[in-house]
Amino acid sequence: MRKFLLALPILVFPLIAQAEDKPTHASEAMIQATEKRFFPKYCAEGVKGLAADVYDCYLHTKDTDPKKEECMIGDFMTVAISTRANERAVALGETPKYNIPFFIAPKMRERVDNFITQNQKFKDYNQEEYINYLSQTLNTMIDDFQRLYKKTRGNCSAFFKP
Repeated sequence: MRKFLLALPILVFPLIAQAEDKPTHASEAMIQATEKRFFPKYCAEGVKGLAADVYDCYLHTKDTDPKKEECMIGDFMTVAISTRANERAVALGETPKYNIPFFIAPKMRERVDNFITQNQKFKDYNQEEYINYLSQTLNTMIDDFQRLYKKTRGNCSAFFKP
């Protein structure tokens, strides 16, 4: 038993090291780059402007470009915001506000699968892990946006120039 306990760290260490190799959210630099890329359009034009900007990101960013991660984060943000707004509208007995077929959860999940398959940085992630990564990243971005919104007294477009 004692030998087993002594060997346990040697057996478990590879698992711990592997878990540490998978970040749970984007780097601060990636978050800032993504915010700089998408917040101006979102501030100026709302969800539809954000959706157009993210779609444009996909069209003009090669799959091998590290900036493709910005597209994925923006995608997740667009899906999350539009889905939440539509759920609220339905709960209030209103018509859903957004009908943007490209930005629905099943389509985004397909893009996640393609992205993690093609991107070396995320090759060890499964879909659930990467969606959790996007969720944690979005939480940070929401905090940043709320600080910005408060700082500009609700006029975040004054802070960014699209």
